[in-house]
Amino acid sequence: MTIDWEPAPQITLSVADTDNPYDVTTSAVAAAATIEKLLVAYEARLIDPPMASIYCVCPTYYPDLWADLAE
Repeated sequence: MTIDWEPAPQITLSVADTDNPYDVTTSAVAAAATIEKLLVAYEARLIDPPMASIYCVCPTYYPDLWADLAE
């Protein structure tokens, strides 16, 4: 996991497998899910989209990926 400090008061978290940082592995997804559970208390502070780009995988650009979470 890397933490990139953005201009205050924003923080960006990125999760990747150390063996295959460019592949989305099962272990990286599991780690991200664990981290997301810890961040639920901060949900009201989430910035969506975190960056203005169609390459940003987030609910704004790809709502269908989050559809099952809304139920």
